Amino acid sequence: MSKSLIGVLSVCLLLPVLGCQRSADAEPVSAQLSISGMTCEGCANGIEGTVSKMKGVRSIEVDLESETAVVAYVPAKCDLSKITRKINGMGFSATVKAENPTIQ
Repeated sequence: MSKSLIGVLSVCLLLPVLGCQRSADAEPVSAQLSISGMTCEGCANGIEGTVSKMKGVRSIEVDLESETAVVAYVPAKCDLSKITRKINGMGFSATVKAENPTIQ
């Protein structure tokens, strides 16, 4: 076995020990949230800006009219309770409406 192949195999074996996730663990899932207390697009934009900066959040789209949001996140890095707590801490009321919704 060549030294370079041994080096590659060693790195692959060390990745889990170093805390690196398998790619399957990094797949985002989505959830639909109900958010009350928004009065304008500024509220929706503020939620999007704050939540999108959270570790593990891939995307969030807030709809002011329907008072909902769809968030895509990586469960190994973030969970829905952290996301809803962050929104609630901004003065809104967020609850989980559906996990893994079918988006049309």
